[in-house]
Amino acid sequence: WYCECPAPQTLKGARQVAAAAACELDECAAGGQATCAAAGQSCVDADTAVGATGGWKCVCGGGFKTEAVAGPAVCEADECDEAGNGAVCAAAGQDCVDTNARTERSWECRCKAPATGAGVNAGAATCAIDECTVQCATCADTGSGSVCAAAGQECFEPDSAVASPGDWWCVCPKTRGAMARPAEAVPACPERDECRDPSGAVTE
Repeated sequence: WYCECPAPQTLKGARQVAAAAACELDECAAGGQATCAAAGQSCVDADTAVGATGGWKCVCGGGFKTEAVAGPAVCEADECDEAGNGAVCAAAGQDCVDTNARTERSWECRCKAPATGAGVNAGAATCAIDECTVQCATCADTGSGSVCAAAGQECFEPDSAVASPGDWWCVCPKTRGAMARPAEAVPACPERDECRDPSGAVTE
């Protein structure tokens, strides 16, 4: 004679004759797997001892590291925290933002103010900064107004790349506009092509 394990328990190892059976209870096989699979997750029961019940888990797949005991997990992950992703943005001097913690490959690099540019999914953005129109430490306006405008001059930005700071020019306009009368030349300001000073107002 031999003993059998009552369902949903199953026999662990070989059947024993004239002795009690060694039984185990895999709660994933007993129903947990169906619950997890319905949520697109896998089921893990690390302890199948008959007395160890309620410890099975639903585990998220892909790049998600979350899990939940005895039920579906909420699969979330900040991909900027993963090795490599945040480093891509940091190397470009940009911020890493995960726009949807429940979706994979949803991180993007974003320009740091005052630079502007569209965020790029899973990669570094192309950022630009017009030093004639924004305030910054290397701009024509550091916070107290444009030095070009204060001198009655125009500001010209030849290269708006973030890697090219402090390259703006104050440029003398050829004429100063006037309503309903001929425009007058700006006093003490020569032709545009003859008068450009990098990062400062034109002086005689």
